[in-house]
Amino acid sequence: MNGMPTDGTEELLRVRGVHTRMVTVCQRHRVALLEVLGMSRSASVVKARGHAAYELRKLGFSWPEVGELLGRHQATVHSAADSHAKRAGLEKL
Repeated sequence: MNGMPTDGTEELLRVRGVHTRMVTVCQRHRVALLEVLGMSRSASVVKARGHAAYELRKLGFSWPEVGELLGRHQATVHSAADSHAKRAGLEKL
């Protein structure tokens, strides 16, 4: 469930100390980390990706960094994080 890509993203996630948080988000949404980091647009993966974007931003990553980690444009992850915040009743970042 927590497979990692082989393009250096795994190392970046571990170095910045977010691997555990990402795995926890994926487990909560019952999706694989590879799906969140991949191209899937299924509803469950999109919601998990938005949650992941929110968590990454809370950890101090810039929107461009979040986008790079999740393989999306910074505006896309910003919107996804805002959608997650709205669904969860959290403050937008």
